[in-house]
Amino acid sequence: MREKERLIIERAMRLFIEKGFVATSIQEIASACGMAKGSLYSYFSSKEDILLAALRMYFQAVQSELMSFQQLGKDPREVFCQQLSYLLDHISSHKEFVDDQLLQQSVRIPEKVRKFLITKHYELHAFYLHGLRAIYGHEAKPYIHDLAIMLDGMLRSYMKILILNEQTFSSDDLVAFLLNRVDDLYQGLCANEEKPMMSEIQMHRISKRVRAFVKEDEDSIAQLIHGMKQTLSTIPNSDDALLSIHVIEEELENDYPRYPVIKGMLSNLVGIKELESFVKELKRQMALK
Repeated sequence: MREKERLIIERAMRLFIEKGFVATSIQEIASACGMAKGSLYSYFSSKEDILLAALRMYFQAVQSELMSFQQLGKDPREVFCQQLSYLLDHISSHKEFVDDQLLQQSVRIPEKVRKFLITKHYELHAFYLHGLRAIYGHEAKPYIHDLAIMLDGMLRSYMKILILNEQTFSSDDLVAFLLNRVDDLYQGLCANEEKPMMSEIQMHRISKRVRAFVKEDEDSIAQLIHGMKQTLSTIPNSDDALLSIHVIEEELENDYPRYPVIKGMLSNLVGIKELESFVKELKRQMALK
């Protein structure tokens, strides 16, 4: 990520926290960065894209740090405790990224941000599963998803206290306390031979639906672009148009596509009658005017 992009994200997040996401304008973000609004658009096409970039940057940093705790030969419970303690400490010092109020202020939050957060929610569930499986082994398989869900619920409840800045306990003590409670839950489930509430098959179905939901837009856009290229293959002297489509594809592969560039490339295709319906639908799906 370029230094200027990082500056824009940091200044924008301060404004989102101070004023609220909806009340913050692109012009205010540009002014806070000491640049013209037009210059800011060369980095991000909207404040929604800035928020998404901030969330991506945050989660990538967290994920990288969590992986660093994993070492061969280390006790699985100790590793999981260290990871959860880090997670709690990080949340305590970066409340702006986990305070739901930031996102709840906007009913116009774009679908792509919502889909990103849903994806991260299921990645977190997978992280809990990995840690619990390492601790309890194959014997816990019938209850592993229920244990992960209950651990998530307990952690979220205590996280609210951290966000409110009313911490009266250390993260290490809290993690040890919660994992002891998971021990109790697991032993109780086994002793009573309880029927699991969430089976492997049920979670697989949910995960499949989530993946389909998240990839729906990406697949649809990819199909439109493929259709445009196929159409152009039947039209003579279409090299310039194909080049514009190639630029669009390259932009969409980036973590932070420059939508003004995409709009410019689409404008190059406006005069081609055979592509009118494709261009119109692509603009609609990408929310481009």
